[in-house]
Amino acid sequence: MTKIDLTCEGIVSFDHILIKKLPQDTEELELCGNQIVSFEGCENLPRGLKKLDIQLNLISSFEWCKDLPPYLEIMYLSKNKISSFEGSENLPKTLERLYIWGNKINSFEFCQGLPPLKELCLGFNQINSFKHSNKLPNFEKLYLWDNKINTLEFYDMLPTLNGVDVSFNPFGIYGTGVLQHHRYFSYCLNEIKHNPRLERMKTELEEEERQIKENPELFYSTILV
Repeated sequence: MTKIDLTCEGIVSFDHILIKKLPQDTEELELCGNQIVSFEGCENLPRGLKKLDIQLNLISSFEWCKDLPPYLEIMYLSKNKISSFEGSENLPKTLERLYIWGNKINSFEFCQGLPPLKELCLGFNQINSFKHSNKLPNFEKLYLWDNKINTLEFYDMLPTLNGVDVSFNPFGIYGTGVLQHHRYFSYCLNEIKHNPRLERMKTELEEEERQIKENPELFYSTILV
């Protein structure tokens, strides 16, 4: 398997001479830390590429992604400037894992064209609800940690998944309000309904919230220890 590392080479587009000269049998390519602004010219990538790492670039949309290598399986797009799923219907249908954490995506709108992924990582984005999540294709794992989700409304619209991580989002559970002091929550959504563990968690969090409202200095003295 051929792996090539072009990290931090000052590449600003897929038309760069270093990319055009890559061997066509290259299967893994690292382009982290460059200044690529779009997928324009990605037809110059090796056609046999299976793993593409373009983290820490300046890509702002999925426009022109239809020319990505046709057998691509894994793509890292973290820490770019993508704000929407618009155009993602043109991603290669062979794609199994897509990592887009640390972008600017604020909703699930336009996600209906995503390929049937095994994993989709959307951590550190700006998604504020599960609205439009019914349009997601069926896949195995969804990572939504550290977004802006402040309600569980529409969560039951998600397709059936093996696992979903909604840790570090500012939502309350079962309408208890935003629990800013206790934001960690990670659970498979297909197990949320009528789950005794969740009911106990709800009770415990409500009691903790009540105590903090009555005695806030107790909470702050705890976290400062």
